[in-house]
Amino acid sequence: MNQIYDNFAKSIQIENIFCEIIMNNPISIDSVSKDLFTNYDNELELWHYILIGFGLQKKSDKVLLKKVNGIILKKGIEQSEQNAIQYWNGTSMSINYFFSLSSYEANNAIEILTEKVIQKLDAFYQEEPFNISIKNGIVGIIICLCLAFERTGNMQILSRINKIVDFITILKMDVYTNSEFLNFFPDEYNRNTNEIIMTNNLSWDTGNLALALLFFRLGKCLNKSYTDWALRILSFSLIQKKELLDNTGISISSGYTGNVILYHYFGSIYRNPKYLQAAKYWLKEANRLVPKIENPQNSYIMDGYLGLNLVNVSIKKNNTDWFNLLLLH
Repeated sequence: MNQIYDNFAKSIQIENIFCEIIMNNPISIDSVSKDLFTNYDNELELWHYILIGFGLQKKSDKVLLKKVNGIILKKGIEQSEQNAIQYWNGTSMSINYFFSLSSYEANNAIEILTEKVIQKLDAFYQEEPFNISIKNGIVGIIICLCLAFERTGNMQILSRINKIVDFITILKMDVYTNSEFLNFFPDEYNRNTNEIIMTNNLSWDTGNLALALLFFRLGKCLNKSYTDWALRILSFSLIQKKELLDNTGISISSGYTGNVILYHYFGSIYRNPKYLQAAKYWLKEANRLVPKIENPQNSYIMDGYLGLNLVNVSIKKNNTDWFNLLLLH
């Protein structure tokens, strides 16, 4: 029990220090003791090493950064050996981290890890049910592979994802403003039973915004026509106000704060005031929920008050490069 509590406390400490660094507060990365990388190597989630690594990039501690990068590469390889190639705490998350670096070592890590994902891709694709999400499903993996193609030009990536993308497009639904479900794609599909799981979720992880991000990326690496799909889905997502959703809360993963980040991202790309207005709407709705939060100091970036507070400050200060950690490049 003490070990579980120690890991929880250490995780909270790391996430708070990451936030302090992003907010440009006068705090040193040394607040995370340097014995962390030996004593906690097998207990911390990959996500927390990635936060440390990104923070070290900000603090220009090259010696410690090299050590952390080695851990992230090692853990990414280990995850692939366990068939855990998904984005969240999987091999794809390791790949995405190295996109934030431009060194030879980073490029080498991307190539090694991408090959690991490609080797396991067919097995992941064949799993039932077919998970159409960013965090633990096929969407996060395909986005990551598209980014890897843009970085490396490895044509093998496109040949391997084509079949999967074709299958995803078959699952596209006809949606109208008066439809029961307003999302164009299901969250899950079971090929054995033909069972489809539909929701009215709108989040970074599932629903129209997540799929818009997928087709935006596919439009850059596979076929420009997918950009039109992304814009169509984005346009439709604007009518999905909170009263029409199945999901609620301040989570970046599955709540309102993730919507803020995605609309801010698309607004900055397309200079579309409607997207930026949507970002403001969801930020307001997320902030409305703050008084209902218990123990906000014991919260995580992805699923708690810590993430909402970080997004509030990041947008205000126009310091949003850490959004890259959410596949937003």
